[in-house]
Amino acid sequence: AMGGRGERRRLDNALFGTIMAILAIYSCCRTEINDNSTYISKNIQKNSQRRTWLRIRNLGKCRGISGGSDTQEQLDNLRPKENIPEAVMVHGIDGGKMYEKQMGKYEEILGQKLDDRPCFKHVNRSDYLYFSKSYNGWLIAPNLGNDKCYMFVASSCKHPSSIGSTWALWNGTTWIYDKSVSITDCTSRLPYNTRYHYNWDRGYKASDVPAQENKPLSKEQAERLQQEIKNVAGSTWNSAGTWEEKSVKQWARGRLASLIERTSPIRSLGTVIRVQKVQSVRGEANIIFVRNRRKHGIDLEAKFVVDIEYRGQSIEASLTVELQNGNDIPDFMVEWPGGSPSLQMSLNLKDQLKQLLMPVMRDRAKDLLMEMEEK
Repeated sequence: AMGGRGERRRLDNALFGTIMAILAIYSCCRTEINDNSTYISKNIQKNSQRRTWLRIRNLGKCRGISGGSDTQEQLDNLRPKENIPEAVMVHGIDGGKMYEKQMGKYEEILGQKLDDRPCFKHVNRSDYLYFSKSYNGWLIAPNLGNDKCYMFVASSCKHPSSIGSTWALWNGTTWIYDKSVSITDCTSRLPYNTRYHYNWDRGYKASDVPAQENKPLSKEQAERLQQEIKNVAGSTWNSAGTWEEKSVKQWARGRLASLIERTSPIRSLGTVIRVQKVQSVRGEANIIFVRNRRKHGIDLEAKFVVDIEYRGQSIEASLTVELQNGNDIPDFMVEWPGGSPSLQMSLNLKDQLKQLLMPVMRDRAKDLLMEMEEK
């Protein structure tokens, strides 16, 4: 009896050990299965994105009539967007000698704007490039928002790379002008990928397009079309009135110079502006006939000299004015052949020219367009 009990105990222990071993193996296998499932799930997700990419690429195959939609936008949306800051490079020859450390590369401060314009910081120094509303221009200064600056330019453009005016530099006692200082855009931009450029299949077939039924014209319709052809503006060869462009730039340049020279002196509150001489007029002027309609377009640049009487002083200025269709206030640049006035005087004179002379230049452009309608 004792021997039987011992044998049964050994069998129970062996069975218990076997069960525990099976449970341990099952637990290990389950952990490995879970790990593999996670790995497989991640790969499925990654492959799903890749399949989506490939699917969009393959949808570019056209059948019959295509709708003309571009799949490049869908492809780019699958790629991560990079928030690349703008960057500009400040150059200078004479200014480089005085402010050599301030020259160089400035990067945009993301999320920081003053007067709806971006702010920039030197990549190696605590110097800033930004727009100042009180100066109505761009500054390079040691502190952001500080009106005490190293250099200044009177320009209200939205981006510093578009500045075309002359910079003024502070030499410790007065402002000096330096035409060699300039700013260029040096932003590192990713090229737009046009490798995958397909049409989207809309599911149409050539057989779905209804056949057009040709109908002969009646005698009244034919006579009306003949009359419309005779009334078409433009050359006789362009009877269909599709597109014709006629250049009148030589006439427009001479006529605009004559209109500017005949401008009467402009007087307002002690300020007198007189046009002395027109130096040159460049650009294009065209009469366009499209769909039996006549349109006019000008893109001219006039350079002329004016004499300004302001606060008892007579100052000569050379202006370059851009005249285009629809310009409310023409863009212009000022140079001082007789020597640059003080910074404050320069700002006041530019303001007088903008308020008094530029509306007159806009009216001269309108007069030119009215005369083009009669040609």
